[in-house]
Amino acid sequence: MILLDYYFGPIQFDWTDEEGRQITRIPVIDSDEETQRLNKEANALWLTLFAPAEYTEDNPSGFVFDSEREKQIAPELLSIIEKLIARLEQINDGTYVVEDRETPRLKALIESE
Repeated sequence: MILLDYYFGPIQFDWTDEEGRQITRIPVIDSDEETQRLNKEANALWLTLFAPAEYTEDNPSGFVFDSEREKQIAPELLSIIEKLIARLEQINDGTYVVEDRETPRLKALIESE
């Protein structure tokens, strides 16, 4: 599933391997360097949208999300995700289906500008 998440990035990882790495348990994804690189690139950009904030009852995460900056970086983030999805489709050996929840959301965000 392609869904931006604070911790993981667009690829949703479900497991931790014996070396402490987050994995999907889909070997072709977990071992593909280009997929991992693009996931990390998207995650690094996504993390720039979060700033530390005071923990409160209304904000138990201790972070604030910069939605204005998200609009600014949406085209770049979309580009990375499109490359990631293309790579996932290229290496797909039939063991998974890519469920993309971010492309439509980011396109809508870009169009709203």
